[in-house]
Amino acid sequence: MGIVKKPKLKMYWSRDVMIETDFFNKTMPRDRALQILRYLHFADNERADPNDRLAKVRPVLDKLVANFKENYIPSQETSTDESLLKFKGRLKFRQNNRMKRARFGIKVYKVCQSTGNAAGYTCNLKIYTGQDRTNEDPASTAVVLELNHHLLNKGYNIFIDNWYSSPDLFIRLHQAKTNVCGTVRSNRKGMPVELRTVKLRKGEVEYRSCNEGLLALVWKDKTDVRMLSTMNNAQMIDTGKNDKHGKVIRKPQCVITYNLGMGGVDISDQMSATYHSVRKYVKWYKKLFFYIFDMAVLNSFFIYKELGGKIQLLDYKIKLVKEILVSCVLPTYSTRGRPHSLPSPARLSGRHFPEALPSTEKTINPCKRCTRCYSTGQRKETRYQCDICKTPLCVHPCFKDYHTKRNN
Repeated sequence: MGIVKKPKLKMYWSRDVMIETDFFNKTMPRDRALQILRYLHFADNERADPNDRLAKVRPVLDKLVANFKENYIPSQETSTDESLLKFKGRLKFRQNNRMKRARFGIKVYKVCQSTGNAAGYTCNLKIYTGQDRTNEDPASTAVVLELNHHLLNKGYNIFIDNWYSSPDLFIRLHQAKTNVCGTVRSNRKGMPVELRTVKLRKGEVEYRSCNEGLLALVWKDKTDVRMLSTMNNAQMIDTGKNDKHGKVIRKPQCVITYNLGMGGVDISDQMSATYHSVRKYVKWYKKLFFYIFDMAVLNSFFIYKELGGKIQLLDYKIKLVKEILVSCVLPTYSTRGRPHSLPSPARLSGRHFPEALPSTEKTINPCKRCTRCYSTGQRKETRYQCDICKTPLCVHPCFKDYHTKRNN
C-alpha cells in the first residue's frame, strides 16, 4: 500500500477497471484485511503499566529498537535530532512545532548514521511523552545522554543542533571519549560572556577555548553562527567555491564538519516519507506502529546497501514484498458469490469485435452469463465476449447495445 497509493482503503479491493489492482484480492480478502486493522493491538491492557504512556506499543517498540542496535554497528559519525510524526487526534503528549511541516504530531528523538552507504540508518529512538526532564539534567541533556549511551567511550563523533547543545553536555561527552559538534544558543549556561555581545563583520571569527578541549566560536555569515565543538579548532578553510565577486569562500573548520555530519536524521525522514505505509488512523498507537514498521524496513535497506546492494529503495520494497509472499503460506479464504464486472470506460469508443470465450482445462466451449441481460434481470448465457472489454455479451442485440448506448 505504500507503493500503490489510493485515497480510500477499500479501493485496494475495488473491481472497477479504472482503479483495480488484482494483487490485493489475490493475497487477502477485503473484509479480512479490514478486520485485522480494526482489531490490531500490541499489548495486554490488564498487565500494562498505568504510568507508561507508550504501553500500547511498548512490546513492539522495545523489540525493534533492540534489533536496530544489535543488527548493525553505525560508522563514526552520527547525528541526534527530533522528527515529528503527523497526528492531529487527541493525545496527551501531542506536540505543536511551528518549525516542522506537519506542525501537530508525535515527537520522536532519533540517532542516525550521518555518512557512508548506510547514512540515515536509525540506531536508536525515543518517543517523547512529556516526561523527559530528570532531577539532575535538563530534558535536552538527558535525551542526548540516554540515546547515545551505547555509543559512549568508543570514539564516536556526535552532531547535535542548538536545542541540545550546552558547554556542560559537551564536556561530559568529551570525558566519555566521545567527540561532539553543534550549533549553540548564545544564552546557554556556561557560554563565554564576551561572545554573547560580540560585533563582527561578515567573514570574521571570534572564539574561546578551555583546558577541557572545548571550543566556542562565533562566525559572521549572513547572521551570527555560534558553534561548540570538541573535535575542531578555529582554523578557516577554503571551501573550493567562489562568491559572486570571484573571491574564495572560507568557513571555519567546525562549520564545514557540522554541515557534513548533521544530515543523518534528515536523510532518514526524507526516505521514510517515500512509499510509506502510514495512513490516517484515529488510534495513535496504530499510526505509530506503522511509522516504526516503515523505519524497520528502511533500516533493512540501509544494511542491504552497506553489504553491497545496488538497487534503489522502490525496487527493494517490491522485491521484499515478493520474497515475503513466497516464504509464507497464505491461508485458503472462502469466497461467496461471483465477482461482479463493471463496464469498461472505453466501451463507447474504439473498435470492438466479438470473440469466442477462451477454453479452459475443464471446458472446451465455456459459457458465461451475458452482462447486459443480467443488468435487465434476464438470465442468458453466451459463448462470446468483447475482444477489448473482455465482457461476456450476446452477439445480438446485446453486443451492439452495450457499445452504443450509454445507460447499458
